Formats: sequence, C-alpha cells, structure tokens
Amino acid sequence: MTDKKKDFLATKSTIIKIVQSITGSDRIKILYITLSVIISSAFDLISLKALSPLISNLSNVENLNKYFIVRIIYFLFPNATNSNLLLIICVIFAFCVFFSALFKLITLYWTETFAENVALYYTKKAYVNIFSKPYIYFLKKNSSEFLILTTRYIDQAVTTMKSVINIFSSLFMTTIIIATLLISNFKVTFNILLFTLIIYYVIISFFNKKLYFLGKYESQESRRNIKLVQESIGSIKDIILNKSQDYFINQILNSTKTIKGFLKRINIYLAFPRYMVEAIGIASILLFGILLNDTDSIIEVLPFIASLAFGLQKVLPLAQNFYLNYSQVRTNMYSLDYLLGFLEENENLGNKYLSKKSLKFSNYIKFNDVSFRYDKKSEFSLKGINIEIKRGESVGIVGITGSGKSTFIDILIGLLKPTKGDVFIDDVNLYSKKSNIESWQKNLSHVPQEVFLADDNILKNIAFGLEKNVIDIKKIKKAVINSQLTNFIKKQNKGYSYIVGERGINLSGGQRQRLGIARALYNDPKILILDEATSALDSKTEEKILNMILTRDKEQTCIMITHRESTLKNFDRIIKFKDGYIVFDGKPEELTL
Repeated sequence: MTDKKKDFLATKSTIIKIVQSITGSDRIKILYITLSVIISSAFDLISLKALSPLISNLSNVENLNKYFIVRIIYFLFPNATNSNLLLIICVIFAFCVFFSALFKLITLYWTETFAENVALYYTKKAYVNIFSKPYIYFLKKNSSEFLILTTRYIDQAVTTMKSVINIFSSLFMTTIIIATLLISNFKVTFNILLFTLIIYYVIISFFNKKLYFLGKYESQESRRNIKLVQESIGSIKDIILNKSQDYFINQILNSTKTIKGFLKRINIYLAFPRYMVEAIGIASILLFGILLNDTDSIIEVLPFIASLAFGLQKVLPLAQNFYLNYSQVRTNMYSLDYLLGFLEENENLGNKYLSKKSLKFSNYIKFNDVSFRYDKKSEFSLKGINIEIKRGESVGIVGITGSGKSTFIDILIGLLKPTKGDVFIDDVNLYSKKSNIESWQKNLSHVPQEVFLADDNILKNIAFGLEKNVIDIKKIKKAVINSQLTNFIKKQNKGYSYIVGERGINLSGGQRQRLGIARALYNDPKILILDEATSALDSKTEEKILNMILTRDKEQTCIMITHRESTLKNFDRIIKFKDGYIVFDGKPEELTL
C-alpha cells in the first residue's frame, strides 16, 4: 500500500470516528448545513446562467434565444422587449447573488452553532473521563497534558469538524459551478479546470506529509510549553530566591519560538496555492477564451469569458477553501488521534462517580493482609497490613516520611487499590466494585496538609463545590466556630465575602489549614481524616480544634496523621508505621519514642 493511500485511509478513519463520536442532534445540524449549501449553490447556478445573456444583451448580441434562461423569460413574458429583458435578467441576477450570499450566511450560522455544540459535548466528555480516572492515574500524568487536552485539542477537533463540513460544501458548490461552465463551453472550461487541478494536486502531494508532521511537532512542543509555564509559576518562590529567572525565561522563549516556527511554516503552506492559482488562473481566462473558442468574434466570445470569469471567481476561493480545510485536517490529525484515543478510554463510565448513596458504616474498617506498590518496578510501600479501626474511634497515625502512612490513608479513602489483600467496611469488600468506593467516599472528609483553595470568597471555599443557593449558613457558622476562624472573619471588612486569592495567597498557612478543617466539618462526615492538617497551627489553636473534634460527636471516627506525637495524647490509640510495616498499635501513653 502506498504512503498516499495510507494517509488517505488514516484521514478517512479519523473523520469517521469524529462523526461517530458526536450526538444525534448534532448530526441533524449537519443536514441543515447541507440543505443550506444546496440552496446557496442553486442560486449560484441561476446567477451564473443569467450572466451570459446579460452580457450579450449589453453587447447587442442578437441571438439571445440560445440561452435557456432567456427562453424561459420569453415563455413567461411573451411580449417582453430587449429593454424589459435586460431589466428582468438584471433582477434575476441580483436576486440570486443576494440570496446566495444570504444562504451562505445561514450555512455559516449553522456551522458555528454545530461547532459550539460539539465543543461543549467534547469538553463535557473529556472532563467526565478525566474525573472518572483512578487516583493513581493522576500520579503518573503531568497536569499540562489535561490542560492542553481540554483546551487546544478540543478546539482542534471542532476546527476539523468544521473543516470536513467546508470540504464537502466546497466540493458540492464547485461541482455545480464547473458543471454549468462545462455545459456552456466544454473545451475552454476543461482546460482551465485541468490546469488548476494539476497545480493543486502537485501542491497537496508535496505538502501533505509535511503538514502532518508539522502539526504533530507543534502539538508536542505546545504540551512542553504549557508544562514549562506551569512549573515556572508553581515554583516562583524558588526561582526568585535562586535568581534563576533568566533560565526559565529562556526555556519558555525557546519553546515559544519553536512553536511559532512550526505555525509560520504551516500558514505559508496553507496560503501558498491561493496566490499562485489566482495569479495564473485569472490571467489564463482571456488566453483560453480567445485561443480555444471556435469563433474569432470577440463580441461572441465576451459573454462566455464574463461567465467564465464570474464562475472562476467563485470556484478558485472554493478550491482554496477545499485545500485549506483538507490541510487543516492533516495538520490536526495527531492531536485528533490523541483526543479520540483519550475519549475512548473508560468510555462507558458516564456519571457513575455521582452516586447518591453512601456505603453503610456501622462497625469497623478492616485491612486484611494489605500490601501496595505503585508499579511492578517499585518496592512495596505497605507490607502485609492487618488492622481494624472501630466506628467512633480516634486514631493517630505516626511515622517518618516514607514509612507508609499516606499510602495507608489513600487506600482507606478509596484512592489506591491494594496490590494484595482486601479492605472491608463492615462486611463489604471495598475494592470489589467501583460503586462501593464511590459510596464509601461519601462518608469521608479529608483535610490535607496543603489545602486547595479556589480564587473565591471564604463562603464558597468552605462550601466547596456547592452553588450559593444551596449553602446552609447555619452549618457554615458552626464550622467556622469549631475551626477557630471566627475572629479572623470578623476582622475582614467583607466578612465571608473576603477573597482568599489563588490557592489562598491572601491567607497565612494556619488560616488556610483552618479553612480546610471548616470545609471538612461543614460536610459533617462520619469519618474525618486529618493529614498533617494542623502542622501550621500554634499548639494552643491546635489543641482547641482537636478537643472540639474529639468531643463534638462520639459516633464520628477521626483519623489523624501527624509528626507531632504529643498532639495525639487524647486519642484512643496510635498506630506507628515504619518501612511499610505497623510497628506499634496501642494507647498513646504506651508509645515510647
């Protein structure tokens, strides 16, 4: 199989996948667009047929009955004079040109509406897919991949859909106009058409692979560029302290220069045929019209030359539009394959993660010989863990960095599936099916050491992910009191409307952690998990918050990871991890350093 055939089949396969991936209502919009194109083409055809007799009338050519449209006019208006005939033809021509333009605008409207719907559909589908991925998937991926996927690649998919529609529209309109010109004068039209097709064929053959690889390299470099920007902004404190601004600026500039270089070449390749074909094609109209026409009379030739010029004035932009859109499909092919491949992963997950029921938790959480490692090449982070946590217990988790504490918690809250062993919630095997995990997580609130805060007000950050009209203000105030945030909020002029800034930049570390605790308490969870969630608090504030948590609800299970073992003095028990094993499980007073 030749490379050209392979490229064609690959392009065809991707286009079919795109069409299959959209909804039925969007496919119906394609029918509206097609109907609009047909009507517009019909008006183009009539206006083209009206032009020759119009020029002939203006040139005083006597034999006007040879034109089909003139015969129809005389049939409808038998007593029409030449002046009346001229007026009628002018009206028909103007009418058709106007309505052709009108239906082109209607086509544009439906195409853009279609593009908008497809963009929203792909965006929703991409995010449903992203949010349905297991936690370990995100540990292995850079966030820049999701960013470019949900912005650039979706935009390119929509552009490609529009390009496919434009390709078929251009083909249909071009066929109508060329067929009309061929009927009028086969020899002249055929030679000009053949000349134009040869030029485009040579150009497409030459640029086809180049456009695909330029699109691929530009797409890959764009991912790297986004990654560089994210990493530089994320580490801005270190950059300032290390005075490494120039290094990161140069990295980003070099990457941007590479992207712009690829885009420059792509744009030149896309525009190249237009200037060549327009210059040579239009100049050839007179030459072919005079040299290849059977008559020597310029008066007789003039109407056809005018029709030919008018026809080609429409055909050449359509031909360029066809080439431009085909080239864009080829340029976007790599990004499209990447997007479609991602959307096909876990395609049937749908909105299962929005399960409404919570898993019943009445007695215990039990780890049965649980071991875990992140992949086959890495060592086990947890090794044969056997432990039971009863409902209503307060449990402290201690151990040095890398001892297995965080892995234990991630398995408990349903983020990491054990490599070996089972986790039971009462008598239910947590990891036996996905719905168990989703239902279990509705019982939990987890407060990490670094709390994520949106660039929004305090109210929306406590009631995170909720619309304002469903927020319970009484619960908000109670959570604020219990997290020791009351005085801070009172000091702000805007109170609960105070904007915390991106990632809580307007707050201190302790205020961010207290806001995270308030968020967890607002949800009134059955299991509260504090993962180094008080590390930035002073000992007095920490003690007040922990005493409140341990006394407010005897049915609530509290699990806390901390490096400060002294903070766990009032907990029911302490579990100590070392090298993936549990080396202590008992009362706080029994733990020896």
